[in-house]
Amino acid sequence: MTFADEPISKNGLEAEEQGNYPTAFGITFTPQVSGIALAILGVLGAVYILANFVMPAYQNYQTLTTDEKAKEDQVNQQKSGVIEKKLQETETKLKQAQNLKSEVLNLFSSQATLDTLLIDINKFVASKNAKLVNYKPQGNEATIVNDGSLGTLVNNKLKRRTINLELEGTFEQTQSILRDIERLQPLLLVKNISSKMTVSPFVVLPNPKTKQTELISLPSMLKTTLTLDVVLPLTPEEAAAVAQPPAQEGQQQQKS
Repeated sequence: MTFADEPISKNGLEAEEQGNYPTAFGITFTPQVSGIALAILGVLGAVYILANFVMPAYQNYQTLTTDEKAKEDQVNQQKSGVIEKKLQETETKLKQAQNLKSEVLNLFSSQATLDTLLIDINKFVASKNAKLVNYKPQGNEATIVNDGSLGTLVNNKLKRRTINLELEGTFEQTQSILRDIERLQPLLLVKNISSKMTVSPFVVLPNPKTKQTELISLPSMLKTTLTLDVVLPLTPEEAAAVAQPPAQEGQQQQKS
């Protein structure tokens, strides 16, 4: 048997196979060794990326999230303070409006004023020695103002009772009576004043010095007509009826 025909030993085959793979630092990089090395390198690379890129980015994200939440809390506190302040201002304005409404309503005439108006005017006329010729209310009750005659802003918010007066007296008497009427209530409106002079009265008196009679003129008499508007606030029931929609009001009338 020749040398070439001798069988190759197992160790010889392994040595021959290892000679076909690269070697570095005394390590032969067989497929198994190469796989392990690559796996280790992958783990090390992942750790490096995690430590140098992912973790700083995550920490930065956490910082931004914390800052954002703190700013949101601050903004919410500021908003809460602003809203509370606005609520307080609104409540203050509402109270001021209610007080102003009460003061304004006190300026108007009342039903009691209307009920005693004839008595009051009679007193004024009698105290000036004048004459009340006519006292005539228009209609049976006060009517709601909706014609803009007192301003469009008070339409359907006030009512008015109109009274026609006729007086007879001297200029001074008439002037004094009108002043008394105007002072009766701040919103008792006097309008449509018209005066006409009647025949000037006179008296015949003897003159002791001349022993003759003389004509003495008396103050001229005026016949004055005027209109009084007694302005009243609506009652709560009247205000509710005016504010009621027409359709709903019609339904209630049908039910009644």
